[in-house]
Amino acid sequence: MPGCVSPVKRFWEKPDQGLATSLMEQSCLWNSFIMVGHIGAFMATFRRALPAMFEAFNSIQPSVLTASEGMELNRLYPRIPATCFSRDVLSVQPGALAVLRAAGLGWSDLGEPGRVFSVLERKGVAPDWGLQAAVGL
Repeated sequence: MPGCVSPVKRFWEKPDQGLATSLMEQSCLWNSFIMVGHIGAFMATFRRALPAMFEAFNSIQPSVLTASEGMELNRLYPRIPATCFSRDVLSVQPGALAVLRAAGLGWSDLGEPGRVFSVLERKGVAPDWGLQAAVGL
């Protein structure tokens, strides 16, 4: 029902076409990845799912916003495994999630800068930062 927050019973990350079709026929919802929540809740969810990675990032917290932040991150990233937030954090903790049905949404994959600029261009939006980012300033 629109406007009602419901618990998430199961979370499938990138189901194949057959499963996605079956899920949609059962009135399951498609994740738009619009997330709203308190930072503490997001951090707790991340910590429960990936405690070693959480602690690794937490260990460099004193360097955040200092001159050594970049160096600490450069040392950290090679030591942590590649991770998918949806698969490795969200889908393993559906009970920590709630969903709100939304109507009239379209789909767009903004995972690459070129796609972001394409959407902005179609919408007639030309922010100053967009030009700088596009030309690498």
